Amino acid sequence: MVRTRSTVARDLDSQERADVRFRCGFGCVRCGATIYVYVRTPGGDEPILLCPGCLELVRAGKLARDQLAILAASPVLRQPAFSRDHLPFAARVPSICLAGTARPLVDTPVPIRVDGVAPLMFAPPRRGIGATRISLRLGNGRGEPVILIDNNEYMGVRGWDYAWIGHRMSVTAHTGDAALTLRFDSANSITVELLRTRIGKRRLGLTEHALTLDGVPVTTPFAQGVLVGLDI
Repeated sequence: MVRTRSTVARDLDSQERADVRFRCGFGCVRCGATIYVYVRTPGGDEPILLCPGCLELVRAGKLARDQLAILAASPVLRQPAFSRDHLPFAARVPSICLAGTARPLVDTPVPIRVDGVAPLMFAPPRRGIGATRISLRLGNGRGEPVILIDNNEYMGVRGWDYAWIGHRMSVTAHTGDAALTLRFDSANSITVELLRTRIGKRRLGLTEHALTLDGVPVTTPFAQGVLVGLDI
């Protein structure tokens, strides 16, 4: 097996990144996932977007150079027959289902904040074009927030695993004490199936059905249509 060398393009300026996103359809050129890395591939004239999973396929030699060239020229998200039904493409902040709330949170970019730290944030696409922007900060072993996803760009921090399977995206710490799983129900509806992390010395546990802080159930209602749904 011949491994294919590819490099993450961290040095692109904001306009270059915008051009790459537009050219690729705002997601991975192979699978369409909207969490991605900017990548320079062997023989490629321009950077492309690849999700972390597809990037590993490239590095393992399971995607040949000619296959990458075809994908770069015709990203799946630019193909008319490709369905976006369960991908987060919405012109505004999506509705968020979590913690057993009677109704999804609407127009609430930050579902929850603990001691000033927002583990999960959502934003509409830039200039109304593209995918919902997702940002993720989970605590490391010392409870210090680590930026894992910044406006859909996966930061590739060591000690964390990423997966996008079916309609779900997950990021999990190797230590097992921090994790996120999102389910994309439709273009404008996302369910938080799991959010587990430490923020300083506090332990946050959030699922689709319940919320706990330091193991104690929290029943304070979430607000709607504000920046932060619940500030603890």
